[in-house]
Amino acid sequence: MGNIFRATLALTAAAANNIAASQTPGAAGNLTLTAAAIAGTVPGQARRILFTPAGDEAANGTIWTVYGTNRTGSQITETVAGVANPATASTIQDFLTVTRIAVNKAQAGAVTVGTSGVASTSWFMLNNALTPMNVGIAVVVSGTINYTVEYTFDDINALAAGTYPTLFSISDLASKATSLNALFATPVFAVRLTQNSFTAPGTATITAIQAGLG
Repeated sequence: MGNIFRATLALTAAAANNIAASQTPGAAGNLTLTAAAIAGTVPGQARRILFTPAGDEAANGTIWTVYGTNRTGSQITETVAGVANPATASTIQDFLTVTRIAVNKAQAGAVTVGTSGVASTSWFMLNNALTPMNVGIAVVVSGTINYTVEYTFDDINALAAGTYPTLFSISDLASKATSLNALFATPVFAVRLTQNSFTAPGTATITAIQAGLG
């Protein structure tokens, strides 16, 4: 029987200010988190964290540092470089909880922090020593959602702290909004499903089956 991976992305609606309401730090320090974030009920689902500035935080040299946990409960940290309004900035990692957000200096303007509509499943690690490395991948959607199936050649278990895998996408499953499937035979380290955007309660479920494993 093949090695089977199945995971579903089913997020609640994104909210731009449910982690930190609008505030303008006058010096280096920590943003004031909402009661829900402090209680650990927001984000509540592993997903990207979104920063929406009112000023030009790129020119200002603002750096936000997010502290929290990932979907397995492990502590993670990520720095996010400031951007200029109307742009927004996001974490690369998915945070299940946010325990602290530090800012490196006085900001140029106010900022709000909330949950993004972007998230990824955990990685499905493949046996790339098989010849051929045949993997069937299907994504089944419900409602309105846009997704991409990503893969990496990097060993995600051996990355240095603060570094992230280089991502590629399967062309037949990139920026799609309907249920689709694809066959994958390129030796890679791992694959995952990433939700690019959605309208709640849109969902996507990935099923990947690799042949040849006992």
